[in-house]
Amino acid sequence: MFDNSGDALDIWKTITSIGTKEVYGSYVLYKGFNSIYPYYWLYKLAVVTGVEQELYIKLFYAISFSIVSIIEFPALYENAFGVKVSWKKRVLFAIISFYFWEPSRALSEMMVDLPCMMYFLIMLNCFYAITNSKKKDILHSLVTGLFVGLCLTASGQYSLPTYIVLLFYVFDRFRQKIKLNFQDFANNLSLLICAVAVKFYNTFFLNSFVEDLRDNGAWIPDAKSWLTAGFPRFANCLCTDYGLFSNRIHDIFLNHYNVNEMVLSSGGISMNPSEYILLVLHHIPSFFVSYVNGILIILSPGGGFHSIRMIHFGIFYSFVFVFVLFGIRLYRVNITQFKEYLKLIIVFVAAIIPLLVMNIEQRCCMQIQGLVLSVSLFGVNTVILTNKKDTTTLLKLVGADILFVIACLVHLATIYDVNYFTR
Repeated sequence: MFDNSGDALDIWKTITSIGTKEVYGSYVLYKGFNSIYPYYWLYKLAVVTGVEQELYIKLFYAISFSIVSIIEFPALYENAFGVKVSWKKRVLFAIISFYFWEPSRALSEMMVDLPCMMYFLIMLNCFYAITNSKKKDILHSLVTGLFVGLCLTASGQYSLPTYIVLLFYVFDRFRQKIKLNFQDFANNLSLLICAVAVKFYNTFFLNSFVEDLRDNGAWIPDAKSWLTAGFPRFANCLCTDYGLFSNRIHDIFLNHYNVNEMVLSSGGISMNPSEYILLVLHHIPSFFVSYVNGILIILSPGGGFHSIRMIHFGIFYSFVFVFVLFGIRLYRVNITQFKEYLKLIIVFVAAIIPLLVMNIEQRCCMQIQGLVLSVSLFGVNTVILTNKKDTTTLLKLVGADILFVIACLVHLATIYDVNYFTR
């Protein structure tokens, strides 16, 4: 669970040292209480029951993946588009998503990415449930508030999409002109109180447990420090997983600070978000190209050696093609569902913004990859099978798919060539 991840190994030292005279202060603790819970409870359970220390944590990850792939992504599709997903497609989605996600190590290493994605998907489906269900109860609102709080504290990349979901929820309530009765007021208040309680506990955890470790000499930078140091330090990183960099953006930061490469990459320079936005506005074409390249890389999951990696990418690009066609068809036949499609895109894209402005790691891209996979797999009937009697249309779709995949592969190959040529 922590053989190939520095973050996992470091936080494991903290987990196993809690309760001893000297608690190890992991730098991962800046992420809050979700960095050690529920792992600490599962570790103690393993100690009490006398089994392998990591056994229950492995089970937790296996259950989390099952919930994400077999329950939550299919439920999200059903809630958004009103179409039931068969168990065959659920199992197929689980197999395909495992194939694409396993190389990122997010399914096997003790990192927050998989649990956070699970919290995020449960939160989305909870909001669909409280919006569409005729029966309103406080318990449902409390559960929704719990996962809102977890999404706001579990991983920084899910904070912005969570706030966007809340805005959509409030906007829909006003748009539907629903009269607020006592039951609705109580439900919404319960949701808010539960979310604030989780957020408050995370603040308490950081100000007590983590701050005490800092006072004892532990090196635990806070989230703001990671962010401000990350802008210039990872300025040229497109995706360290694939060894891809953006030399143009790197040069922009070097010229902006008038320093050499060693100083820039050391992490000693900080930049706040407003400074970064101003820099982007001064170099819009360069950053635009970098973001487009970043989106392509985010939608390029897989693994293996460089010689076969392009095959993995090409397969996923076909899913992207179907995903786009699905949206086009919705726009033509069902504008209401098309709006839900756009909402999902906005929410999931918000989750990858931190990756675009800093460094792309495939373990942090699973949520938007899962959206593309689920919508294209579950909605393929809408896109293709409705035209199964029209051979000409099917051939055109296959041809367009091949051209789309080739274009994406050529663009990605160009990124690789530029990287290796300029090193």
